[in-house]
Amino acid sequence: MEDFIMKKNLLTSVVLTFLFAGLAYSQVPAEQDTIIIEGGVENLGNMETIINADTLTGGGRINPDRVYMLRKNTIYYQQSIVIFDGDSDATLSIVGEEGEKKPVIVFIPPEGLAMNTNLVTGSIVLKNTYWHGRDVYNGTPAGFMNWLMLANNTKLVVEDCVYDVGWGRIFGIQEVKEGLSVFFKNSYFRDMSDPWMQWVCQVIGGDEKSPIDTIWIENTTMTNTGLALATRHQPIKVGYFNHNTFINETKYWLQSMNMEQAYYANNMFINCNWLGEDINHYAVQHLDSMLYGIINVDTLTENTWMTGFGYVPSMDDAKILISDNLQWVNRLLYPYYEGAYNDVADYAVSYLTEVVDSSQVPVPVENTPAIFMNDLTRQFINDYDNIIATTNYENDTDPGLVTPSVASQEAADSMAIYAQSRYGVPDIPEVKHNWHFGDFNAGTVPGIETEEGDGITQIADLVEDFSYTANIRSEIDGRPLGALHWWPEELATWDSEEGWNQVLYKYNNPDFISGVSEAEVSGQYIQSYPNPFSELTQIGFQLDHSAIVNLTVYNIHGQQVVTLVNQELPAGAHTYQWNGTNASGEKVTSGMYIYKLDAGSQSMTGRTLFVK
Repeated sequence: MEDFIMKKNLLTSVVLTFLFAGLAYSQVPAEQDTIIIEGGVENLGNMETIINADTLTGGGRINPDRVYMLRKNTIYYQQSIVIFDGDSDATLSIVGEEGEKKPVIVFIPPEGLAMNTNLVTGSIVLKNTYWHGRDVYNGTPAGFMNWLMLANNTKLVVEDCVYDVGWGRIFGIQEVKEGLSVFFKNSYFRDMSDPWMQWVCQVIGGDEKSPIDTIWIENTTMTNTGLALATRHQPIKVGYFNHNTFINETKYWLQSMNMEQAYYANNMFINCNWLGEDINHYAVQHLDSMLYGIINVDTLTENTWMTGFGYVPSMDDAKILISDNLQWVNRLLYPYYEGAYNDVADYAVSYLTEVVDSSQVPVPVENTPAIFMNDLTRQFINDYDNIIATTNYENDTDPGLVTPSVASQEAADSMAIYAQSRYGVPDIPEVKHNWHFGDFNAGTVPGIETEEGDGITQIADLVEDFSYTANIRSEIDGRPLGALHWWPEELATWDSEEGWNQVLYKYNNPDFISGVSEAEVSGQYIQSYPNPFSELTQIGFQLDHSAIVNLTVYNIHGQQVVTLVNQELPAGAHTYQWNGTNASGEKVTSGMYIYKLDAGSQSMTGRTLFVK
């Protein structure tokens, strides 16, 4: 692949030549469905010139469904794409050629100017591409908003893509009142950091009242964003978040609480909202003036549902599943939460000053690690059978990421100082942070993070690795939690429709455990105590008639561990012990285990957690 660093005078002269020559390009035939766009330094400006000129006289797209194909193993240098013709039925599709390295797109602003936003009146489809969010002159942000969607009844699809070191808002929504759907699949939004503002760096966001019909985030990783998805007043009909990894989100990965249907399954939330919450901030962010959780549920009212759908859903009709998610706060950050950086000994919190209430009475500042769910969300789970939470790891299980979320105590110290400066702690200087997973340099080709890098074929080719070593698998589908592109062998067998159906099945059958799917929960009596256990648990069950009974323990993958009983038993209550060993008498590893009882026509399952 060509050198990524271009000399400033060459870039400027060639880019401006293509910019002013834009409409001199001859239009391609209307019947041609795919246009291959050539890249490289010799074709600077080619990408936006061809796309922008591909319009009819008087407006409108020549072919509203045309696909623009980018060459594999090639770097493209791009200025602004502008498709603004009022044709909301059109779709801008930019697709990378498959087979080798993803094409890389780098923003080249004219000399002395900031990067202009790509403006699209219509849908956007981006596939198999690598977008670099900083320009090659000096690594400054390429613009506050890289893509701006301006029309109703459109969709945004981002699949098999990487967006590196962005800033501001990657996809903006403006004046959209209905019909927007968002799909992110197998993509990575990497190091979306702003060195000065904790709220900036969003993957997608818009007007607070812009409704979203569907937001579908699947097998996607987001690192170092400020507010990744959807602001708090954006109503969403269906939110689907399955197998995603969110790491070092300065504030909220998702602020919207207003969803008619929401499915949070198999996600990993590592150091999300790591700045913590304090009285000043959560009192104005949450409508009920309470702490935000990683996952939040709020009442659907005319006020919170806002506008766009023409009706207000009943809470009785809502469908919400919170299952098989892991939240973890890196313990290197705990000195920050426990006040180790404070100058005032009386404070056991990370913020030095006090809030003075209306009576002028000082109130101690409360700045804590993020919580998984707040009290209001837990109350909804207790009060509504249609709001279900099961098998979530709430800051009690270190997943053991192969690439740590915080590299060292030195990195944690810099994060703490940055956080104090964001909260206005006196005498704390304004500082830039210095943590990221890539090299944060627009002058190097992504891949091995050097000028000799040759790009990537798949996300797992990057230098970081967010697979994990803990013995944790999903009870929904038996796969690792988080985005499966960190487990390429798992991603290779992934089927999006099957994943959706498995999550829906879990919602309708919350006691279902993958790996023993032939066992139907009959509602009969079976349970274990104590649970969790470390030495011995008693598994008790009730038989309504005599039968040949098989009681077997399985691991979370559905593999048989040990059979506890296989004989005829009379009707009545029975109890058997399991000491956490397999059929060979060896202690099993810590984790969730399923016990399954077959007794004639009766079939029952339960689960128990073994902790060494």
